[in-house]
Amino acid sequence: MKNKNILFVGIIFLSVLIFLSEIIFTNKTFFQRDIILQFKPWKTFINECFKKIDYSEYLESLPIWNPYNHCGMPFIANIQAQIFYPISLVFYIIKDFTVAFKIFITIHLFLAGLFMFLMLKNKNLSTISSLIGCIIWSFNGYIISRIEFLSVFASIVWIPLIIFLIDKLPNNFSLKHTILLSFAIALQFLAGHTQIWMYALLFCFFYSIFLSFSNKNIKIFFMFITSSIFSLLLSAIQFLPTLEFIFLSTRSGGGIKNFGMSFEESSKYSLKLLDIINLFYPFSWQIDFIKTLPTKESHQILYLPNYWIYTFYVGVTTSVLTFIGFFSKKYLKEKIFLSCIFLLFFLYALGKNSLFFIFLYKILPIIRIFRYPATSCYILVFVVCILASYGAEFILKIQKLNLNKYLIFIPLLIFLELKLYSKKIMLTLPSKILYEKKEITNFLLNSNDISLYRFALTPKTQILSRTVSAEDLYNAIATYRDNLLGNINLDYFIYNFRGQDIELKNFFEFLNIVYSEKSLDEALPFFSISNVKYILSSESQPTKYCNLIFNRKYMKIYENPFAKERIYFVNEYLSEKDLKKSIQLIKKIKDKLTHCIIIHSNEKFNIDFKPKKIYYSIKYLDFRHNKVSLEIENNADGFLVMSQNFYPGWKCYINGRSGKIYHCNIYMMCVYLKKGYNQVIFQFEPLSFKIGSILSLVSTLIFLLYLFEKGG
Repeated sequence: MKNKNILFVGIIFLSVLIFLSEIIFTNKTFFQRDIILQFKPWKTFINECFKKIDYSEYLESLPIWNPYNHCGMPFIANIQAQIFYPISLVFYIIKDFTVAFKIFITIHLFLAGLFMFLMLKNKNLSTISSLIGCIIWSFNGYIISRIEFLSVFASIVWIPLIIFLIDKLPNNFSLKHTILLSFAIALQFLAGHTQIWMYALLFCFFYSIFLSFSNKNIKIFFMFITSSIFSLLLSAIQFLPTLEFIFLSTRSGGGIKNFGMSFEESSKYSLKLLDIINLFYPFSWQIDFIKTLPTKESHQILYLPNYWIYTFYVGVTTSVLTFIGFFSKKYLKEKIFLSCIFLLFFLYALGKNSLFFIFLYKILPIIRIFRYPATSCYILVFVVCILASYGAEFILKIQKLNLNKYLIFIPLLIFLELKLYSKKIMLTLPSKILYEKKEITNFLLNSNDISLYRFALTPKTQILSRTVSAEDLYNAIATYRDNLLGNINLDYFIYNFRGQDIELKNFFEFLNIVYSEKSLDEALPFFSISNVKYILSSESQPTKYCNLIFNRKYMKIYENPFAKERIYFVNEYLSEKDLKKSIQLIKKIKDKLTHCIIIHSNEKFNIDFKPKKIYYSIKYLDFRHNKVSLEIENNADGFLVMSQNFYPGWKCYINGRSGKIYHCNIYMMCVYLKKGYNQVIFQFEPLSFKIGSILSLVSTLIFLLYLFEKGG
């Protein structure tokens, strides 16, 4: 790299430090929404698993099952947790989340600028024009507003590098270039957001076709397709578990004909036609995060909405450059292509307000697994960055105007515009806010049996507790965290009945049963078999059976006296293989559920011995993330029930022999035990993860050896 280019790379890094100065050089941090609700809890859980690395039982040392949310779910399938994303290592090396978070943000904003700079320089643009493009790309409103959603934020930054590598593809087939491109595509996938990855892949698909026609060489398109396939091999360790989970989750819908989510769900957060003004006009939307109540005490109300849908602002200066770049004569073919891409993705972002999206929803099932069409707006911003750089290049080439010495001020002006705008969308607080504990959390943590039972929030509580009141912003956020929304419970390793993740189909069906009950007392049988002892409610609940053990104006906690252990024994069963019929059946027998289960199998069991009193005693019980071991003495044949999601990959060993795990009670798992003393081990060993690990390891080694041989 030439010295001049090195200087400008230094300028990019310096601009990132200046842009993030408030959090890098002080004790402050960003705290909005999903940082609190998801990403910090996920990183906390991963670090807890990695603390106990045991190479003799490597599966036990990996975060492959999360028992703390949704009554157990496959954590390895959670691509947004970024378990295998290389840059996520910073969170595992540096245990202080806020420090690691700052480094993570800094690295990605720098990479965003560097990749865009390289891509534009490769298009034979001047250093100044390339710098302008990278400033717009690094600090535009969309990217900055998505810092709170780490998987989206990390996935976005890779698209300029992928385009750069596509532009580098030679006329003749080159395995070396194909492999390099496949690594970039795989890294974007592992960054954690499949929707962002899919949009980028679609853009690159069209771009490779455009280059093939422009260069009259179909081999470019062929190399891109080959790279995409190679990337799936490289990322198979994540791709296969995620794919398995998607097909078992609510995202896949009901079978082939009804694949995916409903149109209403898929089209949430659709743009409106006039929302395009947000690209260049920063005042077209305004959401008050904080409102002051007109009372003597003047308390604050905080509400954290999905404001990112409006925040793809690129600046007034950028808009002028984009206009110039669009109408200049050079790069005409590419600008026609980019304009078509802009139009297609804008029509898609309109969602339910666009016939184009409605048509695609009907004919392309894959679209139905994604929500929020406005997420695709980052492609619009990417196109604008390129066109604005072309506009700057056009001005630079007008020798008569002699603007070269003034052009250096344009990136500075754009930077200042975007820096000023960022104040509107990214609030900061002292870093300790991400560790603050208040009354509700402390109360649950001080309960003697909180490690044995789950808590649950009522449906209304999950909505109402998102708006909180407090004396100031800090206390408002602390109260917000204390309501234990989303996956915040993972910060304290408390078991939550639900959480904020994609849910498995069967568990979602069970939720519908629970929350369709008219009162808390009517829902108790379902809560009880689900190990839910503590019910959090923002409103008073009329109840005959539950004890009110925590009472504040904004939150009450009720204790369920009938809550079953996470593992319990029953002697009675009903068989019903059809899950739809089982839903009706479980409602009918709900008062018997503590001693009777519904097995979703036609298999018959010989339970002859039925004493008047069923007795069982668990002598030993060891709960781990991916393994449950116990010893039980039962005086009758029956079923050992675990109130955890039935999921492929779980294995059972009874008295040293392999046992069969049955699906029961809509979402649970159980095993059949003979009377007597039994040793039982449940172990999560997903085949999708094992196959994916082998594919990723072998393909990575082969590709790296090939690149090493070729001097790559």
